[in-house]
Amino acid sequence: MDKLPRTSGVYAIICAATGKAYVGSTSNLRYRWKDHRGKLRHNKHPNTSLQAAWDEHGESAFTFTVLELCERALLSEREQHYFDALRPFDERGFNVGLYADSPMRGRVHTTETRAKIRAAKANITPETRAKMSAAQKGRKAPCVIASNIARAKAYIVTSPDGTQLHVVNLAEFCRAHGLDQASMCHVMTGRQTHHKGWRCEHADEKQGGA
Repeated sequence: MDKLPRTSGVYAIICAATGKAYVGSTSNLRYRWKDHRGKLRHNKHPNTSLQAAWDEHGESAFTFTVLELCERALLSEREQHYFDALRPFDERGFNVGLYADSPMRGRVHTTETRAKIRAAKANITPETRAKMSAAQKGRKAPCVIASNIARAKAYIVTSPDGTQLHVVNLAEFCRAHGLDQASMCHVMTGRQTHHKGWRCEHADEKQGGA
């Protein structure tokens, strides 16, 4: 765990026994894994499916994997990317929400929970409904991605062991891994073959060459 960076990024908790994964994002990867692991060890994790798998297969069956390091402002967008790509729901994973920016939206409720929701809705008076409707009028939808974030460059960084990472903020990535950003840029432009065993290229160039 000491090797995990104290930076923001998207991660996956993978159960080797089943292949199921839990995908999340955080501003501090090292602290987030410590928090997850502490709750799981004490049988207090809010995700009951993940807790049940932990109890059944044991701590040694689980690994914490960094999927991507990125700026905090991009966490929801990149987490959603992995939601869409990995589909860590139902039989494939432990996530219960389908959307990174709104965990309850699209969530699959149990029969008991749906009954409670129907009962709660039935008890709402017409006056309360009118107030709720009025409160929603005039509200503006939040901007999902600011224009400057949309223009951010993305990179594919390959570690010495061959692991590929999608990186948005190269400077932050280099600081977290003890790398020199200028040297990484030289690798990217072909002036160096690698920097401390690391390689780097623009994500769009990688996709274009695929």
